[in-house]
Amino acid sequence: MLYPNSRVLSGTWKITRRNNYMPHRILYKSLHTIDRKRDNPETRTLADDEGDINTYIVDSVGAIVNQLDNRSFVPESQTTEVINTICLYQNQQMTFEGLSDIVANRLLREEKKAQERYKAITEIRKGSLIQAFIENDDMYLYLVAKVEHDTYIDDIELVKRVGMPVDKQTIKTGLITFSQDMNVLSVKISDVNAKASQYWWGEFLELRKANTDEDNTKKAFKAIDIVLGKQIKTQSPKDHTVLRNTAIGFFRNEENFSFDNMMNSVFNRYEPIEPDSFDIQRVRDTISRLPEQGKFDRQFVVVKKEIRANIKQVYHISPNIELQIIDHVEAIRHLIQAERSEDGSMYIKIKTDSEEVFQSFNF
Repeated sequence: MLYPNSRVLSGTWKITRRNNYMPHRILYKSLHTIDRKRDNPETRTLADDEGDINTYIVDSVGAIVNQLDNRSFVPESQTTEVINTICLYQNQQMTFEGLSDIVANRLLREEKKAQERYKAITEIRKGSLIQAFIENDDMYLYLVAKVEHDTYIDDIELVKRVGMPVDKQTIKTGLITFSQDMNVLSVKISDVNAKASQYWWGEFLELRKANTDEDNTKKAFKAIDIVLGKQIKTQSPKDHTVLRNTAIGFFRNEENFSFDNMMNSVFNRYEPIEPDSFDIQRVRDTISRLPEQGKFDRQFVVVKKEIRANIKQVYHISPNIELQIIDHVEAIRHLIQAERSEDGSMYIKIKTDSEEVFQSFNF
């Protein structure tokens, strides 16, 4: 397909976390005002060399590509309205103006429906919808970005105006990556308003989460547990006990899982008890690569029942005695301790708040 009005930009964005930069070209772009009080979106005219909007598009794509804590989504089908309309455009069965109008009208319809559902929680504000069809090496990108309008004072005419802020974070963004034959390769969603996010990816773009919260919880905990077992358990059992217990505590205490928060809380701040027994930085590096390797998202809602069966840790004290840890133990270093007597005998000392248990062993 020929794009006579396309514009090559000098900027680049990082398409992966490794230093892999690719050139890109904005083939077409559009801007609509989305206002629930109106029946139709308002189309805004853009010049081919509109530098500011081009920069905004490039920055939006770069932000969502490099944003770590976004979830992966997949289309409900290849024939959903937005996906199908993009494919019709690419197959020269529709103009970009026709495509962008269909997408803008769909968003307006879904925002009106969503406002009825969320009216007790939040208000979906008037804003600008940016759309762009972008060529990037051997694939195509389709960007949809909604930015809420702000009121400002024109410093020349000194009158109040409403418009799209330059330095404000985009409220909702969707980036659909297509192969050259227009198969969907990936979909990334970014939304700073979690309260009313589902209408954006669910009703408007007709997507579903690639991983359920249940799957994410199971996969994330299992992947982390395996690394701890392989890289620490034999080398430093005491560090393994503390780190595993801390990881369990994060899953048990946090409602919303953020991979970056987990890394900071569990691993980045951890000072090993036996620093010479294992490489803590190697552990951190291995854990940091898990979301991509383990196919779980970096952000999800923790479903606590999904890790319950994997939490239990059994220690064989002697042939007839076992110690079971069945959940996260607060201040585990102070509650359970090991001692070795002068004759070399080994003992496990456990603090208890139960008088009955204490008296049962107070020989």
